Amino acid sequence: MPQVTEKLVASGRRKLNEFKTCQSDTRLLDVALRTIELSANHLHKLPKWSAYTNGFPTPKHEKADEWRAKPINKSAVGDLVPVIKKKGAELVMQIVEVTEKHVDGSASVKNLNGALEFTIGDKERLLEYKSQIEAGRGRQYIAEILKDIADALHDSTQRFFHHNLEQAKGCWIKRGNPTTCNISNQDLIICDEVQRLGVIPEFHNRDKFDETHAIFESSRQSFLCGDDFQMLNPIYDQGIGAIERIADEGITRLRLPESIGVPAEVGELIKYLLDEHSIPERCSGFEVQLLHRDDIKLVKLFEADGSTKKHYAIPNNHGFYHNEPYILKTKASTMKCNDKCEPYCEHKRIPMLTDDLRQKFKFFCSEAVMPNFALSAYELISREVESVYLKIPKEINLDVVRRPINRKSYNGIKDRNWKKQHLYVLMTRATMRLVINVEDRALYDYFSERLRLANGSRNAVSQASLC
Repeated sequence: MPQVTEKLVASGRRKLNEFKTCQSDTRLLDVALRTIELSANHLHKLPKWSAYTNGFPTPKHEKADEWRAKPINKSAVGDLVPVIKKKGAELVMQIVEVTEKHVDGSASVKNLNGALEFTIGDKERLLEYKSQIEAGRGRQYIAEILKDIADALHDSTQRFFHHNLEQAKGCWIKRGNPTTCNISNQDLIICDEVQRLGVIPEFHNRDKFDETHAIFESSRQSFLCGDDFQMLNPIYDQGIGAIERIADEGITRLRLPESIGVPAEVGELIKYLLDEHSIPERCSGFEVQLLHRDDIKLVKLFEADGSTKKHYAIPNNHGFYHNEPYILKTKASTMKCNDKCEPYCEHKRIPMLTDDLRQKFKFFCSEAVMPNFALSAYELISREVESVYLKIPKEINLDVVRRPINRKSYNGIKDRNWKKQHLYVLMTRATMRLVINVEDRALYDYFSERLRLANGSRNAVSQASLC
């Protein structure tokens, strides 16, 4: 991080920490402000840190077993007192609580707020904290500090890039001939969803471009996160294998803790439903509900769900279907319907989120999106929501699910089951509840039987409702 940005961010974080601490115990502010006033003329009378060993002052060059505040004259046990020390060119104070007074004017103390120290010269900032707290603007003030930190990062020469080739602004590469990389000569590149890196094919006047090579050539070190089960694009997603081939022995593989993202037991359950894992042995506390060819019931369950983090979802990619998939919201005429409307007209549907709307509604779990559009794996990847209401159209049938995600084709070359890949991504986005409307009867029966078996194995599913 550039030095200027680092200073701005560090200052903002310190301010945030100070304010939250003062907000939780306003006595700290009172003591700090009173100490600043006294320091102008009576600095020598304020307590300093004194080293003690076995209850006596520690001789020079020997190690202390206790640090006391001294002098402590008028303060009693339980009082808050400042302890002054020099830190670089500044005088700072740490506010502590007196736990025991000693005859030599020293006191044993208890730390109240970790290593937090107030600077003697920060009177104006502390007065600002006091006015914000007294005005009841604590939450707004914290939000303003967080915005200042975010603005400092955004304005930094350190950059954050996206990977949407259709949106040139902010993309990490610029397509052309030659294609150029906007991140070069970096000390460190952190890249998420690296299973989606690949080779962009030559197209018209645009050259072929190897994204994985570009990452390694642009940085002295790289930290890459990914999961082959979450590859999405059959045109150029290359997976972790391509990274390993390029890096060879220069790569170290790490496995992230199970506490990050969707719980491991939920992933095991979904892989079991998709015939990619044995019966899960760990309890997930996860709710699964199955429907058969009932879009309207799916919508009713969505609307009855009190969660503010829920989405409709349909696995969708180029070539999956003859027509764009949708969820039927109602069979009744709507206010937008007219005489020309067919039984399943667009006014009665929940459509897929379009590219234009994806740009308009950039915030995840937007109220404008959740009840009105279905998302694909491209929108939901790298996201976790509480509830997913998933429709599986008839084109994704039992035969699709029974074929492995990573399979060998007739000529011996490994191929991927992309429909199942997208299905896996969407089924693993929910942390609490997954409701699935299955159009293919054989697949519905298959899921039903698998859930029954999972429920009989150490209660792997908290609820498996079949409708």
